[in-house]
Formats: sequence, structure tokens, C-alpha cells
Amino acid sequence: MTHKGQRVIALDMFRGLALAAMILVNSPGNWGYVYPQLLHSFWHGFTLTDIVFPSFLFMVGVTSYLSRNAHAGEANSVFLLSVLNRASILVLIGYALNTLNAFSYDADFIRVFGVLQRIGICYLLGNVLLCYLNVRALPYVIGIVLLIYTLLLQYFGGDNAFSLQGNVVRSLDMEVIGADRMWSHGGQAFDPEGLLSTLGALATFLFGYLSAGHWFSAANQIKLIKKLSLIGLGLLLFGLLLTSYIPLNKNLWTASFVLVSAAACYFILVLCLVIADVLSLRWISEPFRRLGSNSLLIYILSWLLTIALSKFELFGTPLVHYLWQKMAIFDPYFASFAVALAQLCVLWVLANCLYLKRWFLKI
Repeated sequence: MTHKGQRVIALDMFRGLALAAMILVNSPGNWGYVYPQLLHSFWHGFTLTDIVFPSFLFMVGVTSYLSRNAHAGEANSVFLLSVLNRASILVLIGYALNTLNAFSYDADFIRVFGVLQRIGICYLLGNVLLCYLNVRALPYVIGIVLLIYTLLLQYFGGDNAFSLQGNVVRSLDMEVIGADRMWSHGGQAFDPEGLLSTLGALATFLFGYLSAGHWFSAANQIKLIKKLSLIGLGLLLFGLLLTSYIPLNKNLWTASFVLVSAAACYFILVLCLVIADVLSLRWISEPFRRLGSNSLLIYILSWLLTIALSKFELFGTPLVHYLWQKMAIFDPYFASFAVALAQLCVLWVLANCLYLKRWFLKI
């Protein structure tokens, strides 16, 4: 395996880890019995689950770097047209999944925002910026984006600008989208993938692109790992210091959350590089690589599987709850986790079959 090939293995491993974590988080047997670290923080705070979505945005930033370099001689207008096409597809798939979800559960509204919608928008905005910026300018651009976003939160927010009721992210979404088309959070209309908080998510995307600049231009793997580790440590310390002024909040995607989650992504990237590149531990990297090599398709299939298990019944009980009940006689929390783990295993088998056939969904 070439040096370059090993780097791709590390990237697919990172994707696979994030995808596995997402499935375990989104597919419990019973939402009333979930380990705390497998739940998002309700408002301020940080759990392991809060790293999952930033990891996807971070990786989209990495792959955007590779894509941009592959089209280095292409006119910006041509490149951005292909970016717009991919972004539109992601947004449409996300909305289609929301529509399917609404019809499946007889919801009285179709949610506008979502994970794929946010990824698509950040992918578009980020690549527009990067067409006219040098990688060396990215730390300054990230700082400016986070400063502008924080000032908007504080200036246009209520007396408690970072609260659930008083934040401007919620106010703007209610004006533009309407409360009846938004997610409900603690009984309040609020969507964690709202319009204004996309600025924070954009910074996460840019951190991914920045990390790829270090990664794919490095000549020495050990020096690269040290450099990425130091950057991650610096981001973590700065992010934690910032929490004295700006709360750590995934829902608002605050500046402190961007820095801490980016630090986590850097550390995960280092872990993947060590396992896949330095030590070549294929028995660890390969299962995640195979899952991550078809990440978009597996993400879609995980949605469909979750809906199917909730809609189809066995002896008058939704299949997902039936499976949980059969295992809950020992420990209801572990049983809930085991149901999610079983779904992950099913999806991994599908991903492995697709990998062996070299069938990959690309947009």
C-alpha cells in the first residue's frame, strides 16, 4: 500500500467511526433507557455524542481539500457548479428523508432543516470561500467567522443571549421558517440545525479543510502526528478557556463548542493515522474503513432501517420495542444499546457486501 493509499484508509476509518457512533446514538431500543453519553447535551454542556455531527462536517472539509486539489486547473465557475450540484443533492436527500419520516410517523409538519441540509449548505459556502482564499489565511477566516457569529448572538439575543428562549438563532428561524415547521426542544420551537448557527458549523468545515492542508502536504508522518496533536491540544485549551465567556453549546454551535469539537476531531484523526498509517493495524482499521467507504448510502439506509423497525409490529408491538423487551429482563439500558448495536451490525454487513463488490454511492 502506498503512502497516499494509507492516508485514504485513515480517512475512511474516520468516516466509519463517526458513522458507527451515529448509528449507536440514533437507534436505541428505547429512548427512555439510554446511557447519558449516548445522548446530546440538553442545552449547555458536552457529551461524546456531541462530537458525532462535527466529525462529519470536519471530514467534508477534508474531502473538499482533496477535491479542490484534484480540480486545481479548473476554472472556479466550473468547479463551483459541480459543488452547487452536490450541495443541492445533499439538501434534497435530507429533505426527502424528513418527508419520509413525517409520513411514517403521521407528523403534522415536515421539518425543513436537518443533518444533510446543514452539510450541503456548509459544503457550498465553504467551497465558495476557499476558491478565493489561501489555506494559510484559514485560521484568520475561522476567527473572523466565529467573532461575527458570537457578536450576532450577543447583540441580537435577549437578556440571556445563550438561553433556549432568548437566542437569536431561534428568533430568526421562527421569523423565516415559522414555529410550526421547526423542531421541538424542551417544549420550545427550536431547531439545532437552524439558519444562523450555520456560521458556527461553517467554521467546523473550515477546520477540516485546514487539517487536510497539514495532512496531505506532510512529508514525515511522525512530525505530522505531533503537529496535529499540538493543534488539537491548543484548540482544546482555548475552547475551554472561552467557556468562561461563551457557553459550550452544540445546539447553538457556539465558538467554544466549535473549538472543543474541532480539537476532538484532530485527536480522532491522529488516532486513525496512528492505527492505519503508522502501525498499519488493518484488523482495527479495516472494519471501520469498509463501513465508512459508503457513508452516504449507509446513512440513508440507517434512516430507513430505523423507520422500518418502528413501523412494523410483532405481536402488536413495534419491532424495535419488541426486541428491547426481550433483552430488558437483565438491564434495560444495555438492552437499548444492544438493539442499536444489532442495527449497526446489519448495516456493516451491507456495507461490507457493497465494498467487496466495489459499489460506492457518489454524488
